[in-house]
Amino acid sequence: MRRGAALLLLLAGPALAEDWVTVGRSEAGVVTSVDRASVQLADGHAAYWDRLVYPEPQPVGIYDNMPMRGENAKGATFFVEMRGWQYMDCEKRALVTSREEFYDASGTAVSKATSVVGPRTVSPDSIGGREAALVCPPSTPRP
Repeated sequence: MRRGAALLLLLAGPALAEDWVTVGRSEAGVVTSVDRASVQLADGHAAYWDRLVYPEPQPVGIYDNMPMRGENAKGATFFVEMRGWQYMDCEKRALVTSREEFYDASGTAVSKATSVVGPRTVSPDSIGGREAALVCPPSTPRP
C-alpha cells in the first residue's frame, strides 16, 4: 500500500496556485526555489515542484529533452527557468526527478523532459537538503 501511494505522488500533477520559496543559490548564481503550494505528502514521501532560475540563458540542448515546437531545435532555443517535479523520500532523504519543464525569458514553455533521474541522497547542508527540510514533515526521522 505504501508503495502505491508513493507512486501516485510521483505521477501526480502540480497544484494550480504557486507559492515559491527560495532554498538556495549556487556559486554560478542559479537560484533554486520550491513551490510550497504544490507539496503533496503520503506515506513519508513528498512530491513537489522546484524551480531553477539561471542568471544567463541556457541552450535547450544541455539536457536530453523534447522541444515543445519545431522551431525550438536543440541548440537554437534557450531557457532561463527549469521546473522539476520532484519526489522526496523523507526518511531516507533521497530525491528523484520525474519530469522537467523549460521556460524562456518571456515565461513560454520551450521544452520538456519526462525521465526519471535518481534516487540521489541529499545532504542536510545542500540545496536538496534545504528542499527536504521545507517539504518533509518535521517529525520525519533523519538518517
